[in-house]
Amino acid sequence: MSKIKYYPELTIEEISRNSGVSEAAVRKYIRENFIDREYDSQLIKFRKVQQYFRENPDSTNTAAAEALGEGYSRNTVEKYRHKNNAPKPNGERIYLTMSDPTMSKATVATVSDQDRLILGIILRLYLDGDDRFDCDLTFSKGDFYRYGVQYPRHCYDLYPEQPTDLVDAPEVKSLEEGYELSDNSLSSVVIDLPQSISEDGMRSPEAFQSISHLALSYYKMLKLAYCKLRYLADTHSGGLLIVKVGDIMWHGKMLWMSKIVTELATGRLTRISEVVYDELKAEAERKGTTVEKEFPLFDMELVDKYVHIHDLTNLSDETGNGHSIKAHDYFLVFRKGKEPHDYDTFEPFDHHNH
Repeated sequence: MSKIKYYPELTIEEISRNSGVSEAAVRKYIRENFIDREYDSQLIKFRKVQQYFRENPDSTNTAAAEALGEGYSRNTVEKYRHKNNAPKPNGERIYLTMSDPTMSKATVATVSDQDRLILGIILRLYLDGDDRFDCDLTFSKGDFYRYGVQYPRHCYDLYPEQPTDLVDAPEVKSLEEGYELSDNSLSSVVIDLPQSISEDGMRSPEAFQSISHLALSYYKMLKLAYCKLRYLADTHSGGLLIVKVGDIMWHGKMLWMSKIVTELATGRLTRISEVVYDELKAEAERKGTTVEKEFPLFDMELVDKYVHIHDLTNLSDETGNGHSIKAHDYFLVFRKGKEPHDYDTFEPFDHHNH
């Protein structure tokens, strides 16, 4: 696990000193992780210029350059005050996801301790020509987009609050307003739900209230994303769903959420998903209907997977109740299919006996 804490606002020397490593080690880390420092720097300047003119709409470019200080020439300010001049990442820094001996470019790792780096790779690999994701349904404090990735065009959250520590922060709307987006309209959606279940049954932005709350939340979020993602029948191409998910310890058992979310999204349930299926079935029966009618499955294709490694120093001393402590989570990348699956079109576990 790298000791290096990368922040684009800092110089190589400052990162080296703060991380307790040599400058050569920092440069090696930047090179091996394909970090585009030039783009990071440009994005920071763009956001600061945008924020300045939002707060001072009548200011001149010269006054803005003087107020923003070193590194902000009049030409830089004049360029970045227009949103259509937003910086774009260097495509040459994104490489193949698999080794290919016929290609001369290097291979990008699918494991990183930088979630922003993973999102940047996904954006450039699968949304060629776009500089941002269309929508984040769980924006929270916006940590994904602090640097390295532009803010999404639409930002929502179940507990919306306006970020106070982001430069030129976007408006974060209530998740309910996300339902007003047109169906079949988005090219990409990002989801990052909690990775724990409350011990005291209390709901919070950091934890699900119960296993039932987890099951229903994941289903509702997948359904919302599925409805809003586009599917182009003429090209048979669907929008992209990116889900950050971690496996969860619950009552001494491991909920393999990375696998469960994949099975829900692709419409291929196995016994691994039984605990979530049972909750959906119980909710459907409570409403006087069947799980097949109330919770139809989806038709997405899993096209890629990335591993996000946690900082080991932040892990607790718990033993994991006989399991290894999970020092990672995943970014799952799905592409929308043509239509929802019917429960009878595949062979899951024998759910009729539950």
